[in-house]
Amino acid sequence: MKNNNWKITYDREFMNDVDHWSKKIDGLQTELRSIAAYILEYGEIPEEYNPHKLTDTLLPYTGNMDFHLLDGKVDIIIIYAEINKHKVFRFMRLGSHSELFH
Repeated sequence: MKNNNWKITYDREFMNDVDHWSKKIDGLQTELRSIAAYILEYGEIPEEYNPHKLTDTLLPYTGNMDFHLLDGKVDIIIIYAEINKHKVFRFMRLGSHSELFH
């Protein structure tokens, strides 16, 4: 279902992560633009990105969500929060599992 009222906010750390990883991974910027356009149009992360809640209380970002980029070919994820009441996706971090969780 289309829902054009959603928006995405980008934390400073996320933007720094994008700058860092864009130098290492070809196609990252293109994929980010594509997923952002989809979110703004439909108000959700496509299932093929495997969005899921982070539940391990021993690791950072518990209670937030993550999804996988680049078809899982590279270990790169986005950590985000979905604030339904305000129709906002807040992108907080982008990085590898080992970088973000250990």
